[in-house]
Amino acid sequence: MSPRVHNTGIAAVAMAVVLTLAVTLPASGQNEVSRQDRQFLATAHQGHLAEIAAGKLAQAKGTTETVRSIGATLVTDHTVLDSSLTRTARQLKVPLPAGPSADQKATHDRLAALPGTEFDQEWLTVMIDGNQAALALDERQLQDGFSARIKHLARTATPITHRHLDRLLHAQASQVAETG
Repeated sequence: MSPRVHNTGIAAVAMAVVLTLAVTLPASGQNEVSRQDRQFLATAHQGHLAEIAAGKLAQAKGTTETVRSIGATLVTDHTVLDSSLTRTARQLKVPLPAGPSADQKATHDRLAALPGTEFDQEWLTVMIDGNQAALALDERQLQDGFSARIKHLARTATPITHRHLDRLLHAQASQVAETG
């Protein structure tokens, strides 16, 4: 191989490395927090706030002990998870949304208007969907995130979310068996 071809190959590899780093690493001055990390923090924070509100709603409106109990667990667990997340965001100087998203608020309002067992059934469905979305969010952060501290938040939340999802699916299956 001629020196010129060899140098061109090295230059191409070096350029590919530089371009890869430019895309994946955060800009300097951002406390080593990538765009993905920031998006994760904002979305997870809103998810925690929505789950806390939904848990409180289930405690107040749930017609079964199971729904009320799962609601209490959501309030407790998401309060702890969000406390850790907000502390990390504050330390990294990442601003967070003030509350749940407009869609999350609309879903909460829709659930609040439902009566009795209809509330229980729809609440379980919404919570199952939300927990599946949270698991996907955590997985994406673990795969694409940059900050080890923020990846730790996702890693910590994942088994808790799996436990929530398992309880929700079991409760939904029990309700179907009772009404079917």
